[in-house]
Amino acid sequence: MDSEDLDARIISEKLYSFFGIEKMLVCGGGMADWTFLSAGVVDKLSLFLVPAADGEVNTASVFAKIPDSKNNAPVSFELKNVDVLTDGIVHLTYIPQNIQE
Repeated sequence: MDSEDLDARIISEKLYSFFGIEKMLVCGGGMADWTFLSAGVVDKLSLFLVPAADGEVNTASVFAKIPDSKNNAPVSFELKNVDVLTDGIVHLTYIPQNIQE
């Protein structure tokens, strides 16, 4: 790990030990999300699918690897729950399966 790399596991441990934070919402963009997921500190993925499209090519992704990152192993998910909400919105809940720490 480079001295400039973010160590999501250590950050999570410090948030717990210093502030008692047991749960957190990771929503910092695709690279931040991937950093926490690949470190093994994400226990649930919650996605809301909204039936709309704008065709924009520069849209955010849920997960994006940081260039030259050492965390390159794909992560699979197990579907745990599906909720159909109003206006055709679907809430999907997944559990990460094969995180390699």
